[in-house]
Amino acid sequence: MSGPLVGILVALAFVSVIGGIVALILHLVRQRAGEQMRLPVRLLFRIYLYLVIIAGMVLSVQGLSSLVRAGLGTAIEKEFSYTPEYVPVPAPAEPPDKGATAPAEPQDKGAVRPAGPTAEEEAARQKGLDRAWREGLINGVAFTVIGLLVLGSHVLGLRMLQTAEERSGMLHRFYVFAVLVVFTIIVLVTLPQGVFESMRYWLLKPVDSYSRPSPPGQALSTAIVALPVWGVSLWAALRAARRAEVEG
Repeated sequence: MSGPLVGILVALAFVSVIGGIVALILHLVRQRAGEQMRLPVRLLFRIYLYLVIIAGMVLSVQGLSSLVRAGLGTAIEKEFSYTPEYVPVPAPAEPPDKGATAPAEPQDKGAVRPAGPTAEEEAARQKGLDRAWREGLINGVAFTVIGLLVLGSHVLGLRMLQTAEERSGMLHRFYVFAVLVVFTIIVLVTLPQGVFESMRYWLLKPVDSYSRPSPPGQALSTAIVALPVWGVSLWAALRAARRAEVEG
């Protein structure tokens, strides 16, 4: 599981815990006021739709970031986005056995490792990079299609279910702020990491031909896709806060 995806799942778990705490507080407050808190099926279904919409947004961002990552690998170089998949280097062909065993040549213990990879190693590395790029492209298409289908179907269902009053109610405001929290965490995790790894990739030379820095394309592509979503969610949260002040 990739690092950014782990951060996304942690953010979703965090939002779910906060939602549970808020529901518990409301339940306790209404109990002290002598009211019995009811959870009608309509409310539960709206909560389900909101949670799956957030999950669909996360899936879509994950898929789009994989496509952006593949695009960066194509536009710049594949090493910018991927670590090559392992491809075994073919062993050198042995001379035919003519019935006589040649005496083994003494190994030079002071032999020095070549300054760079051999032609076979370089060819295997390029094949591994090409395989990683293809897998990333397939991953991006799959996550994007599934994420958009999940997101679109549940947004449509929510629009058909909700009334105009419910669209400006407390549950909708909590959903807006939950989206803001999720994508704020994603941006704060991936943007500094992507910028740092990109600067290291371009400004610092590798120690030798065998050591290569971790590719910055993964974190950078996630930040590129998540930033617009974060900006829109911040704007929506500011609008919801101002509307709450006017109504309150």
